[in-house]
Amino acid sequence: MVRLTRRRIGAVAVLAAMVVAVPPAAVASAAVQAAGPGGPGGPGWTRVWTDTFNGAAGSGVNPSVWKYNTGTGVFGTGEIETMTNSTSNVHLDGHGNLDITALGHGQSWTSGRIQTISSEFGAPAGGEMAVTATIRQPNPSVGLGYWPAFWMLGPGDWPGTGEIDILEDVNALNEVVVAQIRDAFQRAAGDPATSGIVIAGAGRSFVAGADIRFFIRSIESGDLDRIVQFTEQCQALLLEIDNCLKPVVARVHGLALGGGVEMALACDYIVAAPGASLGFPETGIGIYPGLGGTQRTTRRIGPGLAKWLVLTGSIIPAEEAAAIGLIDRVVPYEDLDGATAALLESGVVHDRRPQRVPPSHLALATFFDSNDVEQIRTGRAETHGDERLAAAMKAVGTKAPIAVRLAARLIDEGAAAPLEEGLRMELAHLLEIFRSKDALAGLMSVGRSRPTFEGR
Repeated sequence: MVRLTRRRIGAVAVLAAMVVAVPPAAVASAAVQAAGPGGPGGPGWTRVWTDTFNGAAGSGVNPSVWKYNTGTGVFGTGEIETMTNSTSNVHLDGHGNLDITALGHGQSWTSGRIQTISSEFGAPAGGEMAVTATIRQPNPSVGLGYWPAFWMLGPGDWPGTGEIDILEDVNALNEVVVAQIRDAFQRAAGDPATSGIVIAGAGRSFVAGADIRFFIRSIESGDLDRIVQFTEQCQALLLEIDNCLKPVVARVHGLALGGGVEMALACDYIVAAPGASLGFPETGIGIYPGLGGTQRTTRRIGPGLAKWLVLTGSIIPAEEAAAIGLIDRVVPYEDLDGATAALLESGVVHDRRPQRVPPSHLALATFFDSNDVEQIRTGRAETHGDERLAAAMKAVGTKAPIAVRLAARLIDEGAAAPLEEGLRMELAHLLEIFRSKDALAGLMSVGRSRPTFEGR
């Protein structure tokens, strides 16, 4: 859901995305005719399982009801998440709530995942099953961590048949969300009383990329044209933002990944809070940035650093993004509104050119600018003993080969072309990338394990 609110700084429209999630608490079953008023536990329903999480503060979950699902997985961002049974990750708060806390350690995280002991929940023949729960999302202004999720799995593995999954999309882009944002943006852009527009994320993130499940469903159903149409829809929205006659500011906190960075790059200015992280994880899940990521990034930071970000999938903090010119300012969270207002007063940016590469990143920019992508991908480029270059080259070698080649080509060819021609180049290779086995393998791996790419 997208919310359009307005506050007057002159008159500025603020666009924000809203998301909701639900975790497990109780399961009930009933015959069809018993459904309706009264709900789970009411007249006609039989409660078969419940946990109210009543226990001492700091204690673990009830082992007669739950079991811990531990182990290590890899996010599409390249970050490693290890599920534990530690009470630092999973514990009761003493007030009838279960607290699941993700703890960050650089590119690694620990968190918690629990599942019910029984797998026999289900409705009687001809009946229904209902699950009720409540959840409180983390406060976006403090701390970091990933989002809560709740799965009810039937036969088959994710995202197979028999599954219901309810999770916070962290403002993931899909057809409905993009249409809502475009409608709100057009109304704001056409309102004579509005002098500027702010795009902000509600919840813990700005926009954490596109909806992975949409891509998986489209590939498995053979409907790749729907992916192309969705990408065209997104590109059209970002071009409207890019060409708006009123200043547009991206107000970033939390995660801005993939399509989130691409949306921000279409704005005149990007201001971020210190806890924000930005990056392009696409090549690590078998695809490439297709909403202008291979085009607008170059126009901000040049082709060398654009290839470094896109080909390695590096997720960088806001401070580093500002240092290389990817974003304009980093201010404390409580100062975001004031900084946004100041940038709106600066007006529309008509001619965006890359700033000089800072000394801290000059070696990276030169390495990716001067070496053939195949030399980098196969680990044959000369690093002259520079550990940072060697690490970057190793990271590229773990990404999907087809995606890496196409992304590098799009950055190189797009750098010499007008923006709209570069965007058409991105569209032209979509079917090629989404038909690859690596694309499905990479997309299916998100939140699970590091994918093995075959280069086909």
